[in-house]
Amino acid sequence: MSDLYGFDLDDAIESGQCVLCHVVARAERRWLDSFWREGRRDPSARQKFYAAGGFCRRHAWLLQELVASAGTGAPIADVYGALANRDLPILDTVIEGLDRPLRSPARRLRRPKPCPACADAAEAERRKAHFLLEMLAQPPARNRYRRSGGLCFSHLRLVLEESSGDAELRCFVARDFRRRLDDLRRRLEAYERSRDHRYRGTADSAALASWTDVVRLYAGEQP
Repeated sequence: MSDLYGFDLDDAIESGQCVLCHVVARAERRWLDSFWREGRRDPSARQKFYAAGGFCRRHAWLLQELVASAGTGAPIADVYGALANRDLPILDTVIEGLDRPLRSPARRLRRPKPCPACADAAEAERRKAHFLLEMLAQPPARNRYRRSGGLCFSHLRLVLEESSGDAELRCFVARDFRRRLDDLRRRLEAYERSRDHRYRGTADSAALASWTDVVRLYAGEQP
């Protein structure tokens, strides 16, 4: 997946979302858009697609969304049609072996490789984490980051792993996450208190949104 270093991170910081969720989601869409337009014609890319049995559920439906928005189903018919042609003989072999209880014909259906879009997304996550750390090494960027959506728990772990050589930077990122989590805990407590008074109209709208924000903080942005 391509890296639009400054633009991606600047845009992510202004988005109000987890910074890495935002940039990786954009990288995934770019990769899949490139795959159906050009990449699917590359023999190596097709082989990875076949070895994975196609894309995972999330990336398959994202591909379908991108292709449908372009008004054509030809790319899906191409790659998944070829995958079906490869799988039909395998299924014939599996069916022939189903009456042999001592064998495990289902093993023939295992896919030897992971979803190629997932593999590229994992690489993109680590690259983006490094780029974010390079940005946060500059004090002016930290003020912008404090006002941003920060990181979800999963990406906090990734950034702490990637920043192992800089203790001060690791502390900054971890303390920033703790500040956000403590703020959310307080908001959740306010929401719980407001439930006792909801019929008296005293519930605060910010407190009522707290459960959405805590899910986002721990689970990341919606796919």
